[in-house]
This record gives sequence, structure tokens and C-alpha cells, in this order.
Amino acid sequence: MIAPWKSAGVDKSPFVKVMEILNIAGASGIVNFIVLTAALSAMNSQLYASTRMMFTLSRSKYAPAFFGKVNKKKVPVRALAISTLGIFVAAAVTAMVPESSYAVMMGVSMFGAIFTWLMVFVSHLFFRRKWEKSGGRKLPVRMIGFPYLTILGALLLLSLIISTWFTNFKILLQFGIPWLVILSIAYFIWKKKNAVYHVSNDESIFSEVKID
Repeated sequence: MIAPWKSAGVDKSPFVKVMEILNIAGASGIVNFIVLTAALSAMNSQLYASTRMMFTLSRSKYAPAFFGKVNKKKVPVRALAISTLGIFVAAAVTAMVPESSYAVMMGVSMFGAIFTWLMVFVSHLFFRRKWEKSGGRKLPVRMIGFPYLTILGALLLLSLIISTWFTNFKILLQFGIPWLVILSIAYFIWKKKNAVYHVSNDESIFSEVKID
């Protein structure tokens, strides 16, 4: 509310801009330090999460076995290396196209978040319908306004994704659509190669369960 929205660019943090407007000596530098520390902390936690995710996917046969190996200290170095690669890519983008790097990185990261929430709505809609048709027990917690609010939420997110094409964040679609195509192709290849493994693995698990 303090800084005009038209002056909120990508050269400085909006918190820093506010401190400069208030003209408090040294405040902008302190806030900038806090913001950068928070960003570094977030990057560290995301690096940890992505490393563990890659390692777990590999061990579960959903990713190449190469990334499921650990060193002598039981550290998943290979999964860590592929996760760290993203940091170098972000740094390279910033160095090559500094004027549009913010929009590029934000667009790429936003696609994952928005598409995930879109699929949450879609999954909820189809799950509830199938659950009720199959005669499942009455759910103790039910969403108000189902299915209308679920459909509305999905349509709003889909509209948001489409609208980015007419903004500086069109990279969201330029990156997102090819990425979905690549993931879909990879999934069908994986499914064809690993279907037998998962069926046999499930059977071995059930065979160990004693049913009285």
C-alpha cells in the first residue's frame, strides 16, 4: 500500500523499496540482508527436498536407478548433483538474460504450482464421483458446494494459466506445455517397462500378509 504498484519492478525487493521511501537510515540494507538470508534458507530447504524426492523416486523405480545410489557416508550424492543442477541453470539464465530472468524463473516455477492445484481440483472431482458411484462409505468431511465450487476452481486456474500468454509470464506456457509432453512420453515408456515389476512386487507383498 506504500509503494505504487507501477514502480514495483524486479530490480529491488518491494520491502527494500518501502524502506527507501520511508528514508530510514540503514533500514533498506538490513531488510535486504534479511530477504537474501530468507531466500538462501528457502533454496537450501528446497534443495534438500528435491534431493530426497529424486532419491525416493529412484528407489521406487519411478526414476533412473542411477540416482538411487549413495556414497560411503550414505549420502545420495547423485540425486543431490542433479538437484543442484537447477541452481546453476538459474544462475546461467540470470547471467544471459538479466532483463527477463525474473519473469522466466517465476514463470517456470509458477507452472508447477498452478498446474498442481489444477490437478487437485480435477482429481477431487473425479474421485468423489467414482467414490459415490462405487458405494463407498459416507465421507465425514465434505466440501461445501461440491461439485460446483470444484469445477469453478478448476476453471479459474485454467483461465489463469491461459491468461499468462498475454503477459510477461508467457514462459509459463512456453515451458509448461513442452514439459508436460515430455513427462507424458516418459510416463508411458516407464509404465510399459515397469508394469511387470510392480505387479510382481504387489503380489509378493500380499503373499506375505497373513489373513485370519
